[in-house]
Amino acid sequence: MPGNIRIGRRLLCGFTAVLSGPGVIAAIAIFWLDSQSVRSMLLVALGVALLISLCLAWLLTRSRAHAFSDIGDKSGEFVNRDLFVFVYDMQGNCLAHGRNPEKIGENMLDWQVPDGSFHVRERINIAKTSGKGWQQFKSLNPVTKRVENKVAYVEAYDDLIVSSGAYK
Repeated sequence: MPGNIRIGRRLLCGFTAVLSGPGVIAAIAIFWLDSQSVRSMLLVALGVALLISLCLAWLLTRSRAHAFSDIGDKSGEFVNRDLFVFVYDMQGNCLAHGRNPEKIGENMLDWQVPDGSFHVRERINIAKTSGKGWQQFKSLNPVTKRVENKVAYVEAYDDLIVSSGAYK
């Protein structure tokens, strides 16, 4: 029973954060749209925003080592199909990665994605200039094994960059 209560509090905390953050517009727009594909994309955006909000709440209530370990657990709460969280510091060092734990400890600043962009550099720029925002790029989808369009939400937290993305 205590575990269920704790999960409920985390979900409520994350949902509250989403409703006060980037997800509020998506949540409202979902009910007003006729296009199923646009509605589906907004639901994915809301899922990404909720996942980031849950991760931020987790970082607030745990040591960084504990939180990073949980974020990096492939079968944990921060991985759902092709949605997962990744955390960098402001120098581009990967501190946690929900899909590829072998990237942890690696400096990703010069890592290029298939479209030629340096998406970690772009995330650092978003975090430093806006504090949060969305990013679009192409990446290898771990589920389909194809290069696909991806959108990621980036949010700065202290000296960290917390991000998650979804394939379009």
